[in-house]
Amino acid sequence: MNVIGIVKAAGANPSLWRILHTTDRSQVAIMNLAPGESSSSGMSVHPEQDQLLYLLEGELEAEVGGEIGRVRAGELAIVPAGAPHRFTNKGGAPARSLNIYSPPAY
Repeated sequence: MNVIGIVKAAGANPSLWRILHTTDRSQVAIMNLAPGESSSSGMSVHPEQDQLLYLLEGELEAEVGGEIGRVRAGELAIVPAGAPHRFTNKGGAPARSLNIYSPPAY
């Protein structure tokens, strides 16, 4: 059994994206976005992978498949395979998320 300390993995770095664990069928990553930072400069697309983004801290603006909304701490954003998406921290504090991809994206 693998156990990963998510808070420790996220660290104090306000800007971070790191893969924590990968299997043949899934992948887990941590992402910290500093205020004003986006997950990518343009829209990202994972053609074959679903992405689940669970927000641990902060608030993000989510653009997913042409819709714009908010994701708050304790909420899960679901990005279906093939959906263009981007997450932006428009708040004043860092945002931290746990991202799950199935199958692995990276």
